[in-house]
Amino acid sequence: MLEEYEEKDVPHAAAASCGCSRDPRAAARPEDLVIVETESDRRLLAWMIAEVGASTICEAVGRLPGARRPYPSNIIALLALTPPLWWREVAPREIGRRHLERMREMLR
Repeated sequence: MLEEYEEKDVPHAAAASCGCSRDPRAAARPEDLVIVETESDRRLLAWMIAEVGASTICEAVGRLPGARRPYPSNIIALLALTPPLWWREVAPREIGRRHLERMREMLR
C-alpha cells in the first residue's frame, strides 16, 4: 500500500499505511496511527484525544519529522503538550515484587 503514495503527498510512512493524508477529509483514527504497546500508552492516547482531538493527532502523525515513529511521546513532543503526571508514575512496590517473583519462577 505504501507504493501508492509519494513522499511529497504523505510525509510519514505510518500515516501512509493507514490511509492518512494531508487531505482533512481523509478518515483515519488515532488508534490506527499511533503505536500503542502498553496500557500506559493506551491511557496516554485517550488523554491526547481528549486534550486536542482525534483529527489533530492524525495530522501530527503526518508531520512527524524524519524517521520518527508515531509513539505517544513523539506526538506529545510535536504538539508541545505537557503529559499528565500519572504518565510517569512508578508502580507500587507490591506490584513490582509480584512481577519479579513471576520472572524468578519462569527462570526456575
